[in-house]
Amino acid sequence: MRFVTLIVLTSGLFGSSGDCVAAGSRTDLPYSEYVFAGKWGFVGSDVGQFGGFDGLSSGPDGRIYGADAYHDRVQYFSPDGGFLGGWGKEGTGPGECNAPWGVDVSPDGTVYVSDYLNHRVQFFTGDGKFLGSWGSEGSGEGEFKYPAGLVIAPDGRVFVADSKNRRVQYFTASGEYLGSWGTRDLGYRGMWFPYDVAVASDGDVYVCGSEYMIFRCSDSGSFKGSWGFPGSADGQFQWPSALAVDRSDVLFVVDTNNRRVQYFSPDGAFLGAFGSEGRGDGEFVHPVGITVAGDGTVYVSDEGGHNIQYFKPVTSNEP
Repeated sequence: MRFVTLIVLTSGLFGSSGDCVAAGSRTDLPYSEYVFAGKWGFVGSDVGQFGGFDGLSSGPDGRIYGADAYHDRVQYFSPDGGFLGGWGKEGTGPGECNAPWGVDVSPDGTVYVSDYLNHRVQFFTGDGKFLGSWGSEGSGEGEFKYPAGLVIAPDGRVFVADSKNRRVQYFTASGEYLGSWGTRDLGYRGMWFPYDVAVASDGDVYVCGSEYMIFRCSDSGSFKGSWGFPGSADGQFQWPSALAVDRSDVLFVVDTNNRRVQYFSPDGAFLGAFGSEGRGDGEFVHPVGITVAGDGTVYVSDEGGHNIQYFKPVTSNEP
């Protein structure tokens, strides 16, 4: 489907020259593993129930926001899954959605949602009051063809994975176009349809847009490296579909078809993984969304299991 001939190492990083840079292990990481801590949700259209998931985000107040694409709405919860509220219905008007995909929350609590089939981004207060939107279907500046994941950078810029235009666009917090870069800029390196984006503390942008690779670029699109290979071993992927970065700049990747989450150092060194196939605690059917809360808790949305699961970090010196 999206095939690229490229040889990489599972835990290495490719520089812009194509030479392999060995990925050393991090010894300053605060956590070594993640353990299942709880879950909520089941299939349905009532409050707290889910049809088909996409993005997840954690707000500055600890709320967990989830885009329920099947029911054209956003719901939000307490950190342990208590339903707090929601908004949205199918449509094209202000505040209405058609398959919302990505969601992220700025430090001031503004919620940004990529409205996938309406080809736009909308933004709201934390309890769902419509504030504004931008975008329409097209390939020009500020236009979209099926915007997927989005992320708010530390400086407030909004980066959007403009999937069928094969590019990443970025904007001010109010939607003013600032720039874009795309797969043609990355050439042979294999990023075809970007699914999700994440931003490190230094401003670099991670993109998953291949069946088995993660890309790191500058905020203006200069290629800095990539890693991954098709498979199920450590550092290998079968459709990496969602990204999140924690406060230590650890990158978490939802490895959808391997039914797990892997996490890496900023230079691509494999650090660990959790999850397996199934419907039990800590198992996934079709994981598609991820966010990391301020306390380090990792939340994962499982579209196939119709739930959100969360995992707590355990330090290496704890039993």
